[in-house]
Amino acid sequence: MRQLRAVSAAEFDDICRDARLPARLAALDHACEARGIAAPGADAPAALPALAPASGPAEAARAARCAAKSSELAALSASLAGAEAGRNEAVTALEGERGRARAALAALAPLLEANAPLHLAAEVQAARFTL
Repeated sequence: MRQLRAVSAAEFDDICRDARLPARLAALDHACEARGIAAPGADAPAALPALAPASGPAEAARAARCAAKSSELAALSASLAGAEAGRNEAVTALEGERGRARAALAALAPLLEANAPLHLAAEVQAARFTL
């Protein structure tokens, strides 16, 4: 996993270098500073989110991946909570069915005990015919 991360970071840096992206971003930063435009801060409009300072394109990409993973984590946590709620409902329903089955068995126990001699006689009679 670490090798994949290192290779990906190296590839990203190579692509940025080939496109002269660091130089372009530095020029853009200097042009913004010359015109008095700074990173969004206290005087920025409310619609613009404050950006975390990034040391380069790799750090900006890492921050974007982190934000995406955070939203994915929130979605998966909500999905897990829903699944756990469904599981709890199913367990509750199963316990109710078990209770009803035990009650039905308890209601039949006296009937089974009363018919035990008849059952034994039927087994003896069946044994006579199978010999």
